[in-house]
Amino acid sequence: PRVLAGTVAGIYPFFVNNGAALGFSDGAQYFRVALDGAPPTPASPTQAGAGGGADGTVDGGFVAGLSAGLLFARAFGDSLMPFTHPDTAQGDQRHQFPVVVDRNTVLFESSGRKGRRIGIASLKDGSSTVLDLPGVAPLGMIDNNLIYVRSDGLFDGLVTAVKVDLGRRRVLGEPVAIEGGVAVHGNGSVEAALSKNGTLVYSSGSTTSRMVAVDMRG
Repeated sequence: PRVLAGTVAGIYPFFVNNGAALGFSDGAQYFRVALDGAPPTPASPTQAGAGGGADGTVDGGFVAGLSAGLLFARAFGDSLMPFTHPDTAQGDQRHQFPVVVDRNTVLFESSGRKGRRIGIASLKDGSSTVLDLPGVAPLGMIDNNLIYVRSDGLFDGLVTAVKVDLGRRRVLGEPVAIEGGVAVHGNGSVEAALSKNGTLVYSSGSTTSRMVAVDMRG
């Protein structure tokens, strides 16, 4: 293992430039750091918070969940521009935790009046569809199966797979549980990642905190 300089307190890491560099957040903005040891540089000149996750695109840019909708920069150093807009009329309030699955398609989590659900968006035109699929975070696509984490907010997350038609943005089958015990934070972020070849890595254990009332007798 090799510690990358300048990445103290770094969170939400993701590969960019075909694995030549790493993007990450410090909780306030995103940075890019080369794997050869060069110091990190800010990923975008205009940012406001960085708590909604991010992922690198096929062409060297990145998608981030910094505001109500997802934001997109075609290259590191470019300004982040909004490209999805939650349908507030349908109760959607925020899009976050994007996962880029191909040159044009991004998975994300939508939160709102109907709870947390998985959505699909287009990088080409910004159109998006929130599926009737409760989940706190997408992980990626393996063949025609969407892999995501679902949780009721009190217990560990459950990695789940469901067959979907990405082009038509439709669920084609019933969700199937794959693995339980994935750590889920209160904001819905998960400590799990899925590689293109299907390898799943995750941290186990609950990260949810709750208030407890105790009297003088314990």
